[in-house]
Amino acid sequence: MKDLLAWYGFKHYPFDKEIKATDTIETGVFKETLARLEYMKRRGGIMLLTGDPGVGKTIATRCFANALNENL
Repeated sequence: MKDLLAWYGFKHYPFDKEIKATDTIETGVFKETLARLEYMKRRGGIMLLTGDPGVGKTIATRCFANALNENL
């Protein structure tokens, strides 16, 4: 596995379940997901986030949660 990581210049396995919020690539779909989560927060509602495995549901919600104000 280390040879594969070195070949592509990766520092860690890109599909690890414990990916850090700082290691994201903000695609258009990712930004749209964050915008929808922000809309849900402003409206004070709930949201169902669905998608195929590996599309970024967990990391999007982690990034959103990390950006929330801890004092509220």
